[in-house]
Amino acid sequence: MGKVIQGLGLAAVLALGGIAWRIIVIRQAEESMQQIVLAASQQQQAFLEQQQQRQQEQQQRQLALQAQERERRTLSQDQRCVPVTLVLAAASWHLVEKKALRFKPGQRFGNAAPGSISVVPER
Repeated sequence: MGKVIQGLGLAAVLALGGIAWRIIVIRQAEESMQQIVLAASQQQQAFLEQQQQRQQEQQQRQLALQAQERERRTLSQDQRCVPVTLVLAAASWHLVEKKALRFKPGQRFGNAAPGSISVVPER
């Protein structure tokens, strides 16, 4: 009977040892799965950060292109305005200012005939 109890005790110890071994294996598997999930999460986060950075760079390039286009349009408008301004300035000089100078005291200039208009300065 003692040997039977000893055999049962040994069987119980072996059974408990097997259960303990299984628990250890399961815990190791859980830890491995957690590491895999953590690594996948980190990779996904890195991918999302790279994607966001690419989008920001693309937006910056688009903004730079838009600024260049606005500057090009402004220069183009300026280049068209200069000749028009020169023509208007010349027309203003010949049609208005040159004729108005003959009324300025002490000056003879413009299209008036000599002696037709005489302005005497005030003393």
